[in-house]
Amino acid sequence: MHATRITFILAGLLLPLIGPLSAAEAAPSNPGTPPAQRTSALVDRNQAVAKVADRACVTSGGYGGARFKKLTGPVTKLKVTLWAYDGVSDGQHVRVRLVTKNSKGQRHYWKWHKTSSEKTWHTTARDVYGIFEVGAQVAQFKGNKRLDMCTAWK
Repeated sequence: MHATRITFILAGLLLPLIGPLSAAEAAPSNPGTPPAQRTSALVDRNQAVAKVADRACVTSGGYGGARFKKLTGPVTKLKVTLWAYDGVSDGQHVRVRLVTKNSKGQRHYWKWHKTSSEKTWHTTARDVYGIFEVGAQVAQFKGNKRLDMCTAWK
């Protein structure tokens, strides 16, 4: 089996969705395993990937988003990975933040995280009323002035 990297193009930027498989993941641990059993293991791996949700968008100078476990109902605690990439060396920077909506319909705009290169943050969001929907906002800033912003929401 040949493992490849899956990407998509959005506004001229390549965004990796699933990285390359390691040699251990791409090759069966036991070459003598019948092909049907090897296929079944790959299906299980793909199902695990399907349980992860992404919210990502592109601004004029970069992109970013949030990755989290797909919600099957409201949760009071949600582990989230935020990420941002500033693709232009222009003295500006990219910020990313989490946006959540609870079961009462209230939106919470969490604090901005900023980078002028590429960065990932691991954080946890908590809401006593239950987090029901999750989104991300990505913005291009010059100092504290917001120049451009996008929202990825579902």
